[in-house]
Amino acid sequence: RVAICCGFAPEDCEIAKLGTSIVGVEWDDETGYAIKTVDYCKSPSDAEQIIVENRTGIIPAPENGLWKAAHRKVGSDSTPYHMTQDENPLRAAMIVFLMMQDANNA
Repeated sequence: RVAICCGFAPEDCEIAKLGTSIVGVEWDDETGYAIKTVDYCKSPSDAEQIIVENRTGIIPAPENGLWKAAHRKVGSDSTPYHMTQDENPLRAAMIVFLMMQDANNA
């Protein structure tokens, strides 16, 4: 879990900032503001490593304007364990990633 605070005095942010470096957030220690952030749902360069490392596929869905994302692991009926669709292909992929993480932590 990652909590991000913004605009607080740096001494008030230490607990909230824990773990944010893992997801690519960098902080200005003088102001308490994030100076580098990531947006996995809008930036292909931010999302690419997660998509590739977790072997997530993204394809156009039959429904107009939707995209499907799925992890390659499938059940005996060839249905992916983790699959979703969304208007935003990167968001769909990140939802699948979170589904996988949730399953791993269950």
